Amino acid sequence: MSADALANVLNTVRMTGAVFFNVEAKAPWVAEQCTPDMVLPMIRPGADHLISYHIVTEGSCYACVLGEDEAVEVHAGEVIVFTRGDSHVMSSSPGMRADPVTSDMLPGGVQLPYGKSDRGHGDKPCLSVLVQIAMNEIRDRRIGGERVLGKIAELMFVEVVRQYLETLTPEQDGWLAGLKDPFVGKALAFMHANPGSDWGLEELARTVGSSRSEFADRFVRLVGIPPMTYLAKWRMQVASGLLNDNVNIAAVAAEVGYGSEASFSRAFKKLVGVPPSVWRDSRIPLGRAA
Repeated sequence: MSADALANVLNTVRMTGAVFFNVEAKAPWVAEQCTPDMVLPMIRPGADHLISYHIVTEGSCYACVLGEDEAVEVHAGEVIVFTRGDSHVMSSSPGMRADPVTSDMLPGGVQLPYGKSDRGHGDKPCLSVLVQIAMNEIRDRRIGGERVLGKIAELMFVEVVRQYLETLTPEQDGWLAGLKDPFVGKALAFMHANPGSDWGLEELARTVGSSRSEFADRFVRLVGIPPMTYLAKWRMQVASGLLNDNVNIAAVAAEVGYGSEASFSRAFKKLVGVPPSVWRDSRIPLGRAA
């Protein structure tokens, strides 16, 4: 497994904050989350992405994405993650619905969901420790608690990804499954470690010890897109992070493998939708130099 590629991706995850809900419930109960564009202004104004995850510490419950018929049962010690913040329902029984959370239900200081019910604890010690620390911070409301909870949320997310990765079987696909593949995983590690290198399909295949056609087919099957498309997207991900730190555009272009600022700007606009200067300036806080 290529841990380096995973580490590089996790390094690009910048959580601007976290909101925790410590839920103690007795059947029958149900809670419903509305769409991210409705939730984010209530809990984290200015944020542009929402990841919702629920850790069941005792008992069990059901989770279901709105619009889908099948509910998933989640037991103590298990975690369910909605990576795009999809509208969903958590309930004591499948098929239940409730009124979505609104701003008047969120008093100041309320902090992301843990289910708590009536059965024993799960058996993942690292996650259990993080859960306990978070619950202590919520209860004690010590100075700097919000900052601590934000860091705990990042650690929880990383641990959830690691645990999920450990459960993947060889026949499963997806980016995380690609990390475990001996050829695709190596290629991902190389691209992530050196996005500015002059990678080509032939060179990547040779570097990981595979034929060009076999490597390309394997990459598409696992990751879902061709290697060069993935590299272009990863370069823009790295570039957006550098631009977010207000790095000079020409320097960013060189860092991610473009010979000129003009060629980089064209590629950035094609994938992101706006030129790098517009993207950067839209994210510079007031009072910070352009």
